[in-house]
Amino acid sequence: MGCLVATDRGLMPDPERRGENFEKWCKKLRRLGGKVEFHELRACDYDAPTIRKRLS
Repeated sequence: MGCLVATDRGLMPDPERRGENFEKWCKKLRRLGGKVEFHELRACDYDAPTIRKRLS
């Protein structure tokens, strides 16, 4: 998990560092010779009762 900041709702991920851990993870996979591809999907387009975004 990345850095957290205190808010009135409690500890939340720091929005200024959004995606930092994901980028580090992708970089490590590429260094190991992997190919990283990802696409953003909306679950509701696949008959799931939610509008959350997912990576595939």
